[in-house]
Amino acid sequence: DTGTVLIVYLLGKELGKIFNVQYSMVNETGEGELVGLIAAFFYAVAVVPIQNSHFFIVDTFGNFFGALTLLLLVKVIKRRTGLGFAGLGAALGMAMACKLNTFLLLPGVGIGLLVVGIKRFNDLNGRYVSWRKVLGWATVTGVSTYMTFRLFMPYAFADYSFWKVDQRWFKNSQEASANVKGDRDSPPIIHWSGTDFIWPIQEMTVWGWGLPVGLGIALAVGWMVFKTIQKRIVAWVPFWIALILPFAY
Repeated sequence: DTGTVLIVYLLGKELGKIFNVQYSMVNETGEGELVGLIAAFFYAVAVVPIQNSHFFIVDTFGNFFGALTLLLLVKVIKRRTGLGFAGLGAALGMAMACKLNTFLLLPGVGIGLLVVGIKRFNDLNGRYVSWRKVLGWATVTGVSTYMTFRLFMPYAFADYSFWKVDQRWFKNSQEASANVKGDRDSPPIIHWSGTDFIWPIQEMTVWGWGLPVGLGIALAVGWMVFKTIQKRIVAWVPFWIALILPFAY
């Protein structure tokens, strides 16, 4: 989780650079530094990551590789290399191997690949890349994701099969899903009974992150969506989708 603090810093720095480079908010030296430092500080003092690390649960590992996925996504949007797309897929595959519901990052990654095909953001001439090349990069990402998941989640596959799903793992996943959805009356999810959509947001804001950090997150996400629409910062779209979709789910 200490590694996640560093990744959050680097991610904030990269997203800040996109805004500053595109709209000349500050000079080019040190762009995004403050964004990264504030983001890292907020994550470092948030309550839930500290608690999760203390109890050594899977969310800590899922957060690390999930954040790494987003960092590599902004890297490949700005600087396209086959190795970068392979790394992006590997990070996503490892995140899913740690915690299956990180598959909710897939839409953000998919839209990020679409953004790659729309415009080259680190090219001042605004040159476009061919869709054939984008499809090639998408294929590299998909294959890397699958291969990494296959390697780091062997329980999901029957014996040494490369494709066949292990039915025991599939059944266990269905049972876990039923518990989370409330379709099954299970002790760990009784505290969700009678709650609405606002309740988990309230709990996460006040107790999960801590009220100052929680309010900061709410304001930041709102500001990010507003600026994305106002300034048409297409490169930001994959990231707020990757944030909002899992949260809403």
